[in-house]
Amino acid sequence: FPSAIATVVPDAVAAVTAERPELQVEMREATLAELPREVQAGRLHLAVCFQDAAAPRREPEGLRRIDLAEEPMVAMISAEHRLAGAEGVSLRELRDEPWSAPSRDGIVVNACRAAGFEPHLMLLARDPLASRAFAAAGLAVTITPALMVRLRLPGIATPGLKGKAPKRSLYALVPETGEHPVAAPLVAALAEALA
Repeated sequence: FPSAIATVVPDAVAAVTAERPELQVEMREATLAELPREVQAGRLHLAVCFQDAAAPRREPEGLRRIDLAEEPMVAMISAEHRLAGAEGVSLRELRDEPWSAPSRDGIVVNACRAAGFEPHLMLLARDPLASRAFAAAGLAVTITPALMVRLRLPGIATPGLKGKAPKRSLYALVPETGEHPVAAPLVAALAEALA
């Protein structure tokens, strides 16, 4: 998924390939529905996935789930926004703003509903850079995974969320049997990169 590919996956792969220079690594981005199927079919040895931590745990048949971390969400607003300098913001403070989200029923919209309002979605886009661009331009606010803060994207502020911030669970999927020998070191490197 985009925030992992842009942050912890390169660090983990670099750590593993530094110890195993003969290793050839191929990676691909896919949807959260496709990744388990690719591992089940043997086309991938490992998949890095996420889900809303409040949702029922996903454990696809024939695969072993290895929990890596729980990641809080943070606000993503323009660096010029009235709350940009705040240490933390509540979702309710952003309720009257236009919002961006990857879908109409995912963690962003569900967090707004849990805070007592239906967000006005002016942008539906799965690309986190599109959400960042709209936030930087002052056109929309959103919440984003804390991993995105590591990228230090210009034009935005990412204050923490007050109260019970939504979280997502980050995990790896490997085959239940016949796991590739490099899967365990890669999982360990991912957990270290996330720490």
